[in-house]
Amino acid sequence: MLQLRSCLILSNVCNIGYHVIATKPPVLAPIAWGCFFIAGHSFQIMRLLRERQLVAIPSEFAEVYEKAFLPWGWKPRQYMKVIAATPCKHESLPKDGYLVREGDEVQYVHFLLEGTMAVEQDGTDLNVISAGPGGWAGEFW
Repeated sequence: MLQLRSCLILSNVCNIGYHVIATKPPVLAPIAWGCFFIAGHSFQIMRLLRERQLVAIPSEFAEVYEKAFLPWGWKPRQYMKVIAATPCKHESLPKDGYLVREGDEVQYVHFLLEGTMAVEQDGTDLNVISAGPGGWAGEFW
């Protein structure tokens, strides 16, 4: 895609050159459109180059990325945008600890890194969640 956009910029430069040199007086509409297309392709080339830059994932988020997001095809840049836009925290719970009690407002979506977790209602297990891909708990809105 980068090579194609570069070729399109070159072709627009040639087109502008033609209309400046070969037509007397110069025809302004094709020159203006050529400048517009050069600007648009230049912007898209900058976006492509930016997307190719490496994104560093901090060590405290790397394990979550590798277990929860990478298996679903997320790119590091997408993941870091989510991390930057949402409150994140790491939490360790003792055995028989709880994340949310029934009736409490759910404020976070949780991902289980290790162990298992049961979803209970009135003391009855509704679901057991295991660590790894699919180890999500909470409400997605």
